[in-house]
Amino acid sequence: LQYDNFANDVVVMSREITTLGLDEREIRIDGASEKRIELHAHTKMSVLDSILDVDEYVDQAVRYGHKALAVTDHANCHVLPAFFSKAKSVGIKPIAGCEGYYVDDTKLKIALTNESIKLSDATYVIFDIETTGFSISFCEIIEIGAIKVKHGMIVDSFSEFVKPTKPISKFITDLTDITNEMVESSDNIEGVIKRFKEFINGAVLVAHNAKFDTGFIYSTMKDYGIFEGVYPCIDTLELAHVLYSDTLKKFNLGHLAKSLKVEVEQLHRAIHDARTTNNVFMRMLGDLQERNITNYSELNSLINVDELSKLSIPRHINLLIKNKTGLKNFYKILSDANTTHFNKEPRMLRSVIEEYREGILVGSGCVNGEIWRNAFEKTEEDIEKVLEFYDYIEVQPPVEYL
Repeated sequence: LQYDNFANDVVVMSREITTLGLDEREIRIDGASEKRIELHAHTKMSVLDSILDVDEYVDQAVRYGHKALAVTDHANCHVLPAFFSKAKSVGIKPIAGCEGYYVDDTKLKIALTNESIKLSDATYVIFDIETTGFSISFCEIIEIGAIKVKHGMIVDSFSEFVKPTKPISKFITDLTDITNEMVESSDNIEGVIKRFKEFINGAVLVAHNAKFDTGFIYSTMKDYGIFEGVYPCIDTLELAHVLYSDTLKKFNLGHLAKSLKVEVEQLHRAIHDARTTNNVFMRMLGDLQERNITNYSELNSLINVDELSKLSIPRHINLLIKNKTGLKNFYKILSDANTTHFNKEPRMLRSVIEEYREGILVGSGCVNGEIWRNAFEKTEEDIEKVLEFYDYIEVQPPVEYL
């Protein structure tokens, strides 16, 4: 690339030219006796994710000797007419589908259990934990902080570091300000979790993004044989989504506390986050009273699934069409995702998929799917529950999961 005085412009000056094209010596083949069938592929109809031309895709499958192949563009079916036409012309079976943005609306809950408890009479334990990472199976709790509240008054507190079995990483230290030296003389998790269990007996738990915190707590209790069942629990994150979605766009604890004009303690330390969560929760209880919500059992009645699903983080999911009934249902699911439940991207709700599931195979999707997120973060028991929803599980090359 150089400046050309004759052209008065920067031009490419070639010393050698090689013609690019299909060279028989470089044609890739599939020598397997049992041919695979591609069930996950995006064409150029998947914005910013592929430049694949559907004709070239089908032609390559034919050269491989494959008998069928699928197209799974992101939440759209634009390429299907061209795909079916091309496949028919070369005698290969087309499998229509898509990769959607999935929200499990059955898990959208403020109250995580079903007890009837008068909110004004309840004893609350507002708590937070700090961990060495997001995975329940591979990471550890390094701090538990909690305060006990009755009739709006703090009556007790719990704050303990936990000595992990492995050193705390610099990343976690930078995030939480907890160093290896701070936990060196602390008790191990067995002693701490038993004392915490005594502290929370008879209380309603309260946490911001409660499913994460209770997941670690319950798993640890199971490890030491002291788990006796789940506790009544209120998730202030989901409650904030319901109460303040018309005025707020961010719902992390710090932003929420500042927006509600309550005191913000030092963030990313368990005991301080617990105190900030309590300040937020006390304000929320007042707002609930104004809405005539007086019982724990009434909290989930506040949920508007259509609205709350828009605030959830979607996971990827794959749908494949089995027959004409499935094709019709597929279009219904896509239409709903692109209209009623569209928010930044088309969102497929579990309840909608269940309603129109006939004739459709539901797959787990890629590394951004629910299955693999649970595999990274949750317990084996959690994974088994999630697996029940799917017809098939995708296992992609290991490098995709790094």
